[in-house]
Amino acid sequence: MDLKEVWVFEGWRGSFEDNCTWEVGNGRVIRLWEDKWMGNTNLKVKFPRLFSICVDMESFLWQAGEMKEHMG
Repeated sequence: MDLKEVWVFEGWRGSFEDNCTWEVGNGRVIRLWEDKWMGNTNLKVKFPRLFSICVDMESFLWQAGEMKEHMG
């Protein structure tokens, strides 16, 4: 039995994925367009026109630009 099955078996609310969060880190394992790293929808679905003109549809998050930590 995997975690998703336990979630359903126990009757917990929502889906397993909806109750998990991504830790982006350096962005080397997160696929920019395919993974749901910003909410419950991937960017490919959320921004279909932008995705349609994208040069590299299989890029990872780290390849999308420079990330800087927010200085509070």
